Amino acid sequence: MVRHIWIAVLCLTAAVCSCSAAGFGPASAWPGEITLVQSLHLWIPVSDEWEARLEGDPVLRHRIAGGEWHKAGSSFAGKGSAGQVLTWDLGVDPGWAAPRLYIWRGVLHLHGTPGLVWLESDHFQVLPLNSHEFTVFGTDGLTHLRPGEWYVFPEPVEIRWRDAVAPIRGSVASKMSALGEQPQASGAAWLQGSVSLDAGESALLTLRLTGPSPAGILSIILPQQLILQEPWKASTGWIEQWFDGAWNMNIPELGFGEVLEITGIAIAALPHQETWLAVRASWHGALVDLPVFIGRGWFTEPPRLSLTAFSQGEPVPGAEFVFVDGARESTGASGKLWARVKPGLQPVFPVGDPKNPLWVTAMAGLPLPVEVQAVEGAQGQAGIFGGVLVGSDGSQAFIHGPGFSIHSEDGACHGELAVGPWQGEMGEGKFAVRWRGPSETYQDGSWVWQGRGDGWRGHYREERLRLGVELGSGHVPKIQILLNEAGIGAAFSGRGVTVRWANEHIGVGADWGNSRAWITWKPHNLRFSASPRGWRVQHHTPEGTLSLSLDREGSTRFDAAWEHLRVFIQGSHKEFQWGMTVLGEGWAGAMHVVNTHYVVELRRGQLVPLSEGLALFGQASLQLQPHGLSSRWVAGLQLTPLPWLGGMASYDSHDGIRWQLGVTFSL
Repeated sequence: MVRHIWIAVLCLTAAVCSCSAAGFGPASAWPGEITLVQSLHLWIPVSDEWEARLEGDPVLRHRIAGGEWHKAGSSFAGKGSAGQVLTWDLGVDPGWAAPRLYIWRGVLHLHGTPGLVWLESDHFQVLPLNSHEFTVFGTDGLTHLRPGEWYVFPEPVEIRWRDAVAPIRGSVASKMSALGEQPQASGAAWLQGSVSLDAGESALLTLRLTGPSPAGILSIILPQQLILQEPWKASTGWIEQWFDGAWNMNIPELGFGEVLEITGIAIAALPHQETWLAVRASWHGALVDLPVFIGRGWFTEPPRLSLTAFSQGEPVPGAEFVFVDGARESTGASGKLWARVKPGLQPVFPVGDPKNPLWVTAMAGLPLPVEVQAVEGAQGQAGIFGGVLVGSDGSQAFIHGPGFSIHSEDGACHGELAVGPWQGEMGEGKFAVRWRGPSETYQDGSWVWQGRGDGWRGHYREERLRLGVELGSGHVPKIQILLNEAGIGAAFSGRGVTVRWANEHIGVGADWGNSRAWITWKPHNLRFSASPRGWRVQHHTPEGTLSLSLDREGSTRFDAAWEHLRVFIQGSHKEFQWGMTVLGEGWAGAMHVVNTHYVVELRRGQLVPLSEGLALFGQASLQLQPHGLSSRWVAGLQLTPLPWLGGMASYDSHDGIRWQLGVTFSL
């Protein structure tokens, strides 16, 4: 009799601020063997050295181009060339797990190069990595893809990275190639497919004109957020040009096959929010657009809520609060907590009194100070509570209670369940529940064993020796050894072997799974680590962190971070840049300097209570950039006529009228 299990593997990207996921399976697997779950296509568009890695559950395996299977956490290294497409296989090695449904999670990483991952099934799924410059040309028009997010299309589409076209089977480009047809070049074309910049960064823009064409006037229009650093240049030398809202150039007649390239260097200004724009060229009546993504980069700072709990004039440590997304935070010894929140109106629920939430309006890039009287029982259970938020920027619904939390935003639902022996997770259209069983504890001499349905953990302690064993169902066993007097420790798991030695002053260790070694000096809170990717020195205290690193490309970076101040300095053979952000009471400032180009932003916000349940709020920002000053302001009213009802209306000088309405309940 062949014993098998049913599995489903959920692969997530490593992108920041992305919860995008793709599910693969279910598929049957046999114990003691590696089973292929899904084959992906990986396109490396440039000739750079790269590393591909799968992080996640120790049972996961992956391989490139049909080679040997590697464990989760290990990397494949290679050197890309234009047009190279590799097969990236995902598999599992379940060991001798019991037959049942499993859900294992993994994270795809690609280092050193942009890349594109896609899957051809009932639908065409695609995952861009490490670049904002992937663009889709489909029946629905032009779509710019964000790195680290899965996209689903009904059929294969044409995807470009800059001027390179991904060799996707079934796309328009591949069909034309199969027929021996090549798209005819127009008289004008940008050499880049698209450009991605952060505020303060610059890029070389190149427009290629191909003959035959008569003499004429070429016009190039730059969006306001792109500033030309110096006049346009032609590949033949100086070119006559003038500016009347657009840059105009006299172009001579071009013979058959004759090529003239027009180049210019543009620097990105600081946008009010990250945005896609276009540089437009007009040549003999034809319009040619170059998509440009401009991000806020160093100036991206989500709102931060500074909440202080008081009782009879004294700060209250340990007061717990629940946020819309289900996150729970508690005040520290000073009665204060810091939490990152989204801009706009939202309720914050005191655990001891969820019927009376705190209605706050968070402003982008600014700390929001809030003081609240702590309620007795604030550290207890809150019962079941939730609410709905609707407005001009979307909608949210949420419900939280003992052992469960569900949050839905603009149709995307996520949730967790932990009731008794049952545990469940929901997200991206999938829901899984598993039974863990009651916990049991046994003692056998110096051994103490604890376990339930998902495995056992054992601890052995005596004066000179400590042992730890973890036997998880469907997992490779983990073993930890510690010799107390010698200060020597070792750990063995599916990720590899880790060894360390330490005394009261110094510690040394190596992790073979991640090819990393480190040294720590405890009295000075110093840590030095090295790997094939480079080295780093860190100094960490409760007040802040200092870090100095050097990567294998020769780029050196210094970072310093405290509660209200962040600084970085970075230099390489290409450029030198530094930046600083400061957070104050209701204000914030940031600066970013790249070579000789600078961008500065100041923000100020204020919430003024007018009466009980009515408050006026406002925010203003000022940007100092190479092309001059720009500004933005927001003013609005927050209304909370009842504890369970809140509303907000505002006017934004950039986006116009905005509004939100929220309703909460507590059972």
